[in-house]
Amino acid sequence: MRILVIGGTRFMGRGLVHKFLKNGHDVFIMTRGLTQHPFKHDVRHVLCDRFNSEAFKYELINLKKEINTEVVFDAVVDFLSFNGQHSQDFIDVFSDSGSIGHFIHISTGSVYAVGERYHDGLILEKDFQNQLAKPWRNNIESWNYGLGKREAEHVLEKAWNDFGFPETRIRIPIVEGPYDHTLRSWKYQLWLQSGKPIDLPDGGGFKFTHVFSEDVIDAISSIIKIGSPLYGNAFNLAQEEQPSLKNYLIEMAKTIGVEPKFKNISLDKYWSPLEKNKVFSKSKAWQPYASWLKRDSCLSIEKAKKYLSWKPTPMNDALQKTCSWFDSKQNLFQKPSSEPWLS
Repeated sequence: MRILVIGGTRFMGRGLVHKFLKNGHDVFIMTRGLTQHPFKHDVRHVLCDRFNSEAFKYELINLKKEINTEVVFDAVVDFLSFNGQHSQDFIDVFSDSGSIGHFIHISTGSVYAVGERYHDGLILEKDFQNQLAKPWRNNIESWNYGLGKREAEHVLEKAWNDFGFPETRIRIPIVEGPYDHTLRSWKYQLWLQSGKPIDLPDGGGFKFTHVFSEDVIDAISSIIKIGSPLYGNAFNLAQEEQPSLKNYLIEMAKTIGVEPKFKNISLDKYWSPLEKNKVFSKSKAWQPYASWLKRDSCLSIEKAKKYLSWKPTPMNDALQKTCSWFDSKQNLFQKPSSEPWLS
């Protein structure tokens, strides 16, 4: 198979490309080239800024001309689509029937967070259709992220309905695993290992779901293998467990063999509006797993179980693999310069 991966060479994309290469596929990657990729000459690397619409479409058109086959790519995995225009740019080039086999959009659980919630319990795929909620006063950055990803999905969904564009979307919550360049879980791991009390915004009682990066990679491979029956569908991918922040950190502490200490604080320490210019920003020192929505945010995975045979890695096993990797010599990331327990 000939596969294009847009972005994502550092974390999930890194593992996904390695999996594709191991299975003998012809892999193209498209990135800005800001981070050196580890695939050497095993992939075709196309340098392009996804945020430059004309340049992005220019490179795609050149690839179509160069490859010059009816099916240009058997599959495309897009990690870098953050708004409706990003989706439309790709569709503009590949709107001709059959030019790609399957387009897989990596979306987020944040598309639900920006919508109204009409029921309690787990968040279902159909909740994507709920009307928009009012913008959050305390975290406009995350609001804009969720809104942009929602718009990207709407464009793809419309293309499927209008002319059968072969798309599938996966919605994922917080992702953890080896090579996680966001360092989110590692920061908590370091905080626990410091012995200092960990901040629990509003007591850390709201529940949320995580997902293990290797499970997402396997799911993408499954979607490509299953193919056309999944066109026009979206799937939540998450672990079975639905811990609160406090319970999640207790489990992480068990994994690394430390006794956790906690300190309840107000969310305002991390998510505060800058009233002067109506632009709101997260704390730069620390970005906790905290629910600024002040509600549980857990994804239902029943649809993925039914159609993808989704069997996520248990949370404790995922924590063990993730924490062990960050404590190993494979972890070449620099420790965060800002330590939250010193702020």
